[in-house]
Amino acid sequence: VATRSKMWISTANLDWLITARRDADFLRTMQASHLVTCDGVPVMILSRIAQRPLPYRITGVELFSRIRNGEAGSLRVGFFGAVGDDAVRASAALNHLPSPLIGAGGYNPGHGSVDALSADHHIDAINKMEADFLVLALGAAKAQAWIERNLERINVPVVAHLGAVVRHVSGDTPQAPSSIAQFGFEWMWRSWHEPEVRLRYASNFAALPGLVIAALG
Repeated sequence: VATRSKMWISTANLDWLITARRDADFLRTMQASHLVTCDGVPVMILSRIAQRPLPYRITGVELFSRIRNGEAGSLRVGFFGAVGDDAVRASAALNHLPSPLIGAGGYNPGHGSVDALSADHHIDAINKMEADFLVLALGAAKAQAWIERNLERINVPVVAHLGAVVRHVSGDTPQAPSSIAQFGFEWMWRSWHEPEVRLRYASNFAALPGLVIAALG
């Protein structure tokens, strides 16, 4: 942020690994990112099976929590995407939390293709925020493709797709207690509070045997 150099952060969880195996474009966006975190216990276990163990995990929610707690100092944070006015409410809520972070604004471009969401008026709306960190909530594949296309068009140095963060900050979904998060069971907490994600989690766990076989190979 101090140098205004670009940093594209990707948080690779089990869902991202599964998508990357079948979608070469999505895999490319992960490889093009400046920083990729191990987001979740399954990813860490798979890295150990592959005999390339990752030293630790940090979820997107934890990453943002640590920033919100002041580990990166004072930052202006903008929110792009989500549902309804979630992004606007997240920005407003951030300004009422005991945190050095400043809500720079929220903007929902609506539904549409990556082309449509890359229109000049959407980019202008983001640039007017003058944010240091842009949090996207467009769905992983669309968000990654959008970042790849528009990273150099926006004046925000740090960018990441952290969809669950918007719901946590806006207050729509409570964040998992640390007693649950430290053991990697955030997904159970989220499934309880967000029924719409249960089918996706079930599909992800069904794909685990294939991932284990791939890691062994």
